[in-house]
Amino acid sequence: YEEWRDWIDGISDELPEFEDFYDEFKKGLPELAPEIIEGVLRQGHKMLLTGPSKAGKSFALIQMCIAFATGGEWMGHQCAQGEVLYVNFELDAASCKNRFYDVYSRMGIEPAPGISIWNLRGKSVPLNNLVPKLIRRSGKRYAAIILDPIYKTLTGDENSAKDMSDFCGFIDRLARETEASIIYCHHHSKGSQAGKSAMDRGSGSGVFARDPDAIVDMVQINPKDCDLSVAEGVTAWRLSYTLREFMSPKPREVLFEYPIHEITDQLKDAGEMYGADAQTKRGRGQRSIQERKEQDIQELHDWVENIFQSAPPGTTLKLKDLADQYDRSESTLKRWIKDERSGLILDRGYIRLREPAE
Repeated sequence: YEEWRDWIDGISDELPEFEDFYDEFKKGLPELAPEIIEGVLRQGHKMLLTGPSKAGKSFALIQMCIAFATGGEWMGHQCAQGEVLYVNFELDAASCKNRFYDVYSRMGIEPAPGISIWNLRGKSVPLNNLVPKLIRRSGKRYAAIILDPIYKTLTGDENSAKDMSDFCGFIDRLARETEASIIYCHHHSKGSQAGKSAMDRGSGSGVFARDPDAIVDMVQINPKDCDLSVAEGVTAWRLSYTLREFMSPKPREVLFEYPIHEITDQLKDAGEMYGADAQTKRGRGQRSIQERKEQDIQELHDWVENIFQSAPPGTTLKLKDLADQYDRSESTLKRWIKDERSGLILDRGYIRLREPAE
């Protein structure tokens, strides 16, 4: 019986054969899939966009559609030009089309071919039933398929590892058979996100968060930390990356002024805000401005002191290098160093510890 079972399994096994790496190496390594979002996502791979409500995730995805259709940029990343399918589960058809027009208008771009919309509000189909229909209808036409939002298609419990593993299997099948990049968005879990990595802020099982090849997470930041005044209704956000195929870039900041997100370099030092607590990754938020400044200066001193203590004698530290390491702007570091409490001196672009006599 065991021999018979092995034989049956052998002739019905649809899995690929083992490959000898040396033989493959001698033949020549295969080419990597092209980048559909430069430095973030390859063709045929999967991406998850996460964030809280009011982050404008759908608008960000509409901007992405336009970037694919025009070969433009999305959040500062160059996109490959190709047709894209936007699967809309949430808005009625008229609202969805008007949103696209509003984004085009604000971007100053004339609508052009390349974007298909599938409006499924009120007709949401579980993913296990939706995937075969998507494959049949789209074939291999699209460079990217965007599902917004993904929770509308979930079957089972999003906190169940098994149910989410099944979900990931359907997404894999969709990517494999359409050869499209599959991009979907999901909301943050309930409660404060302080102390969580970008990967773990999305709601549901960890399987859900660890399956995509790229995760881009949005968290709100406070412009007041940078003395930046924004108009009423404008919000600021930080994008953080968890990538499988690429080295994760530094977080980047955007302003969301309905209906588009725009990259800015003025918010690098803004603290992150998490829900009603408004706590930030550096413990800001509820503390006074003076308390925040004192802690920031003390943290900087400790950081620099640790560098000199662990480095060989004679080591020098440039302000520019410190700004890169400490992830703060040079102007902010200069301002902190000038404060006598810093215990630091800036001399012709180099930083040193202040001697006790000084």
